[in-house]
Amino acid sequence: MAKQEIDQLTARQAEVLARIVEIYAELTTPVGSKMLCQDFECSSATIRSEMAQLENLGYIKQPHTSSGRYPTDKGYRYYVNNLNSQTGQLMSRGYMSIERAINSLSENREAMIRRSVAMLESISDNTAFIYDRKNIYFSGLRRLFAQPELRDHTRSMDAARFLDSLAEWLGRSELGHDVNVYIGLENPVIGASGLTMIVTGFGQDQIHSNYLGIVGPTRQSYKKVIMTVGFMSNLLEEVLE
Repeated sequence: MAKQEIDQLTARQAEVLARIVEIYAELTTPVGSKMLCQDFECSSATIRSEMAQLENLGYIKQPHTSSGRYPTDKGYRYYVNNLNSQTGQLMSRGYMSIERAINSLSENREAMIRRSVAMLESISDNTAFIYDRKNIYFSGLRRLFAQPELRDHTRSMDAARFLDSLAEWLGRSELGHDVNVYIGLENPVIGASGLTMIVTGFGQDQIHSNYLGIVGPTRQSYKKVIMTVGFMSNLLEEVLE
């Protein structure tokens, strides 16, 4: 995101936007000012004023008059760009149990990959994929097509075209260790699908031929998913070494 766009938001506007992103991801309904008042020591009128500014700047939208707001792709991008990068609390008991399960399959690469993609789906609550040695493994396709954003026939067909094209795109990619987040129209596979893809490489080289990630609607629990994708990538690198 350009610096001038980042500088447009005050600290409170950034906090309001973050809460809208997080609440909308959980509830799937537009977020109103009353819903946010409990998080901020200010009046509902003040929150409405901040939300109006965010809407004017293009970070949120109001689908109907007198309804709440939901984030735009620009709003999600701002949120992702400003996530706290500290992941020191990542290794909870749940993650440690995943590490044990994956390590137990280290002698059977395909079984390990299949277990990994299933666990990635379960933790992220998204459709997960692993591209390994020119083979692509999916887990949780039902999750994607059950999303309310894909009830529209055109959107669901675009999502299907995205999945059909994903392996070919990954085969041409040169992604490194960083977790890459593509939101909505940023998506390099089929931007019109309106999907978010979070993807990273795994392996010993700086440029990888193996990738893992998730596909889902732009409405995401980004912090959890980004941390999970990064964790699974690091784990597979360690096991495969």
